[in-house]
Amino acid sequence: EWDEYKNEIVKIRVELGIRHIGNYAFYNMNEVKEIKLTELIKTIGTNALSGMSGVSEIITPEGIEEIGEYSIHNLPNLKMIKIPDGLTTIKSNGIAKCPELEYVYHYSSSPPTNIDSTTVLSDCPKITKIYGGEGYEGTFGGKTLIQATGSTGEVYYKTNDDSTELIIYGYGNMAEDYYDYSQTGNTNAPWAAYRDSLTTVRIKYGVKKIA
Repeated sequence: EWDEYKNEIVKIRVELGIRHIGNYAFYNMNEVKEIKLTELIKTIGTNALSGMSGVSEIITPEGIEEIGEYSIHNLPNLKMIKIPDGLTTIKSNGIAKCPELEYVYHYSSSPPTNIDSTTVLSDCPKITKIYGGEGYEGTFGGKTLIQATGSTGEVYYKTNDDSTELIIYGYGNMAEDYYDYSQTGNTNAPWAAYRDSLTTVRIKYGVKKIA
């Protein structure tokens, strides 16, 4: 019913009470720059978000369980997607044909159990890694899985085997304050133990605040 306004709408908010986003709900709404979804949404229907060329970030809600066929498909400017722990199913081409998509943050200890591995993440050439939570193991679209060392605030951090590189990734803010008030000039950041070995720090797209 809002199709006649699709060239005017720049922001979409799906409020509390909505459990399912219907098939083709926001298909080819190219002027939209931002979409916010309530955490009560359980499923995203076929082609629901497909073709939204103005969207660069998608935060799937905490309650999401299923991403339907071609739901997040053909988004030419999508750079990042955050997926919560409860997602179990990604159907055929559920996330696909997003040439600029590079950062997939999965806030979980394991990939979705029901996933079409032959089509999900296809035609997404910039994705080489899936960034997961602590203990993250399994398979996800044939990509390398990154297992977090720990979490801080709304994001994760990862150190390499010889503790020379620190990666902070995810969507949201780091913890508010790492100052160690018991020792003036010191820090209680979770990576403080590696301060003498770290040579590189990488803060990935999606981290909104450095404490």
